[in-house]
Amino acid sequence: EGTTRGYHSHRKLHQVLICLNGSVKIRLKNPKEEDIVELNDPSVGLYIGPYIWREMFDFTEGSVLLILASENYDETDYIRNYDFYLEEASKRF
Repeated sequence: EGTTRGYHSHRKLHQVLICLNGSVKIRLKNPKEEDIVELNDPSVGLYIGPYIWREMFDFTEGSVLLILASENYDETDYIRNYDFYLEEASKRF
């Protein structure tokens, strides 16, 4: 509770986020638009593809967020600096 996580994008990785317990809000951004999705139903998953900036926030107490990933962890796939993300992602949108 009170924690914000994420603050990154991926170059190749595809993910599905499922909130198994409680709720969490996901801020999704690309260079042209922004949206916030609330996950609070374990039967619903949120797909996030490459070059989508994500921030997870407003976790309720006891929330559990499951993230299914298309690849194993690879630090080189991450874009953690938002300005660099905008520069790189703007070529794709």
